[in-house]
Formats: sequence, structure tokens, C-alpha cells
Amino acid sequence: MINITVQQKEIKFTAQQPKPVQITIGRLPLSFIVANRNITYNINTENVISKNIINAKGDLIVGNEAAEPSRLPIGQPNYFMVVDPSQDRGYRFTNEIDGGTF
Repeated sequence: MINITVQQKEIKFTAQQPKPVQITIGRLPLSFIVANRNITYNINTENVISKNIINAKGDLIVGNEAAEPSRLPIGQPNYFMVVDPSQDRGYRFTNEIDGGTF
């Protein structure tokens, strides 16, 4: 028998004999073996977006052309993003609206 208690960020397990366990917290799958209070676990981070993709305040995470997470800087004050297929990323920032300045 395995008892699982979840309290805020702490998860406690007890087992009378070794048991494999698989749970998912959010989208993060965990797998481990519970045996006499010794826990062996593996965390699959394959589908987790790393925090180091962001390097400035206001950065957004978007999908790139390879369907992978990519950093999107938000630009400068008084500039906005417009679609521009001629650019590598497919967009650019500008302060011009229909020939005028924003």
C-alpha cells in the first residue's frame, strides 16, 4: 500500500514494500520507486521550457518556425510589432503608422 500526501510543495510517500509510482504535477511527469522511506525518482523535463530562455523584463515566449520555444523581446517604448515576412523572425518593430509616426 502506498500513501501519498501532498501539502503545498511537499510530497510525502510511505510504502510497505517497493512500489513503482508515476504521477504528474501540472505537466511535469514524475516517476519513482518508494521503498522503506527511500525514494528514487526521475523527472522528465523534456517538455519543460527553461527559465534561461528569458533574459529581459517583458520578454515573451513564443513558438518559432521549428515549433520550439523562442524568446520574443517586446521592443522599445512607443514602438509596436508588425508582421514582416522579409525579416528572419517574420516581424519587426516600428513607430510608423500608415506613413506617419506613432
